Amino acid sequence: MRNKILLLGMLFLLLNSCKNKDELGLTNPTKKWVYYNYEKKYEKNNGSFITYLKFEDNGKCTNFFFDKNEGQYGAAMNWKFTTNDSILNISDNKYLILKVYKDSILMKDLKYSRNVKLLNWNVIEK
Repeated sequence: MRNKILLLGMLFLLLNSCKNKDELGLTNPTKKWVYYNYEKKYEKNNGSFITYLKFEDNGKCTNFFFDKNEGQYGAAMNWKFTTNDSILNISDNKYLILKVYKDSILMKDLKYSRNVKLLNWNVIEK
């Protein structure tokens, strides 16, 4: 019995240590993530976004245009999130995850040492 508990515990740790898991909710197919790097809260009169990010389970992220054809903008990028240091890597950019909400993710851009956000375009005021 003791061996079964130990084995189940080890299996649980192994499954939860996979780095390809999406613990941030980025790969939700109904969400279009926009990158917002201004200090002010987003308001519809501040401007508009021309592209959004779609994250895939296979570790790829693609930038798409907000037009009727939603054509791809640029090549697909790699992404990875590691829970032990709360770092989100998108291409060569690193972000420290500060807070995760249902439709927004607050981050710190480690290259420029400033706070940025990923916002779910489907729910922000337009």
